[in-house]
Amino acid sequence: MSEASVRSKAQRSLQTLRGERYEVIEQLGKGGMATVFRCNDAKLNRPVAIKILHQHLIGEPRHHSRFLREAESIARLDHPGIVDIYDILEIEAEFLAIVMEYIDGPSLAEIIESSAPIPPELAATTLVPVLDALHTAHEQGIIHRDIKPGNILLDTTGKSRLTDFGIAHVADDSVLTKPGSLIGSPAFMSPEMAESNPVDRRADIFSMGIVVYLMVTGETPFAGKTAPTVLRNIADGRCERADLVRGAVGRHFADILGELMETDPNDRLDSARLVSARFTEFLEQTMGDDRPDIKRWISNPKAYPSALESELSEQILQRAKDAIERGDHHQALPLLERRIAIDPADRHATALLHRLHDDPRWWSAKLVAVTATLLLAAVAVGYISLGNTDDTESAMDETATDPESEYPLQVESRSLHPTAHDGIRWASLAGHHTGDETKDIAISTTLAIAEGRGEETNSPANPDERLEPADETLPDGAAQQAVEDTKHVQFRVIPASATLAIGDIELDAMQAARGAELPHGVHRLIARGPGAKSYQQRLIVGPETSGDQTIVLYWKDGYIRLVVDRDALVWIDDDTGPTSVDAGDDHLLAIPFGRADRVSNEREVELRIAARDDLQRSTRKTVRVRPETETPIAVTLHEER
Repeated sequence: MSEASVRSKAQRSLQTLRGERYEVIEQLGKGGMATVFRCNDAKLNRPVAIKILHQHLIGEPRHHSRFLREAESIARLDHPGIVDIYDILEIEAEFLAIVMEYIDGPSLAEIIESSAPIPPELAATTLVPVLDALHTAHEQGIIHRDIKPGNILLDTTGKSRLTDFGIAHVADDSVLTKPGSLIGSPAFMSPEMAESNPVDRRADIFSMGIVVYLMVTGETPFAGKTAPTVLRNIADGRCERADLVRGAVGRHFADILGELMETDPNDRLDSARLVSARFTEFLEQTMGDDRPDIKRWISNPKAYPSALESELSEQILQRAKDAIERGDHHQALPLLERRIAIDPADRHATALLHRLHDDPRWWSAKLVAVTATLLLAAVAVGYISLGNTDDTESAMDETATDPESEYPLQVESRSLHPTAHDGIRWASLAGHHTGDETKDIAISTTLAIAEGRGEETNSPANPDERLEPADETLPDGAAQQAVEDTKHVQFRVIPASATLAIGDIELDAMQAARGAELPHGVHRLIARGPGAKSYQQRLIVGPETSGDQTIVLYWKDGYIRLVVDRDALVWIDDDTGPTSVDAGDDHLLAIPFGRADRVSNEREVELRIAARDDLQRSTRKTVRVRPETETPIAVTLHEER
């Protein structure tokens, strides 16, 4: 049915119920359950949005109940961040609609598409009202269960609203959500939803984390070519840190996102109010009382984020200078970290970090950041910090230290399992000495991050060279003497077909095995290979760096494109649950490979395929698969017994 026909039919139904009160103006959107129209309420002379349940669902009690539940759920919520419900229209077994507040503005999905990635400050400001609204819903026992950019609306005044509680789960309702059901948007699901487990408000927190991640990086954290792959990555927690995907996110904000997106709900921030408080604290730390102008963003989504980032950069640097002059190192350190995240090549900010390092007033600071930087020195700086350069595959959890964990990149050397003492030694290797080990870690960690990220730009490759003052206004003693020592490092790269780039130099596996003379300091390495997942790491080279490094890549998934003549269930090597396949449709089955030092780039898998309505009607097929390739196979169960 054409859009005009749908609009005309909706108009006739509305006239049957309310006469000439509601006039259909245009169709706003269409989803799996309903179509939404912009209408005019002639009685009250105001625009409204009317959501009309699809005709084929009206006779289904389950969908009918869920749709009405949306109206009941929202109607009892009183919050400016939630779209208002005005009326319910119903013709038994024929027509069901909700009349709601019309928001004149784009959805967050539309504006993200035009402007992402955006500064974290803009994302936090946009979503604090939504989080407050979500907290109100949670306090009344309502879980949204479908938090995604399309369900967050922005009006022309810059206010953000939460909508579409169509699949909301009310805590005392045991009918709508049955065990094993899966409803929601896969890319924004929590692990517990992906595995069809019971959920609570923490599921909405996880989904909100994915929304924010998309806003600040421009990428969804759990990538995959198929919905099952995405859900598997969510369940396994395979997600790259946001600041490794985009350095301008910054370590502090990436840490907050990590708390939202913990795989185990017990480790996750457990309330929307707490998340709102974290975002507000971050905003106050970086911007003081100022806030980004969301109206400017809506009116010019492509240009405003970069303009805001430039404005922020200058404001943050000035606030850091003011804090240093006051002797408030506790405030200055995160501000300088934020500035360097936005502009890694900023020599002035890096020099100010050195000034903090040399200022004796540091002794009187509270050093509340030391606990976090101990961990950061051991994991993120250390000898290596891993970053995903493959935009379609799952990523390594940088905080894990289990050598048997199945991560896309494994670097095998003594530096894989750092200790707190190693972190102190690494701080010394970076050339930042005070005699106070705790102080060394706090400053050296920040400097190492700044220096490592500086290599992403056109700034000099030598970290210490970047620390020279850019002009006469820089503090005395900020310039650092260039480090001339080198270390011969040999790299065993697996698979042998892979290449290793060290800065601007690219080596094949044999050349990498012969080794290279690397100056002491931070080096950016990228390992790539045909059919393998490509990853990057940063290696800090010092006198005690191991001269032998082993880099093991992970193969990308291979795929079987399966077509079956009957609705069927498919088992892969009999070690996974069945996958449902519809007759006649192409279905892409992902075949994982794993570490390149454990499996070759070719494997045989056995498929067991059984008719969905007759499991005795089955067959087995052996298929040869290679990474990043599709192997087509057609199976006829009609003749199989």
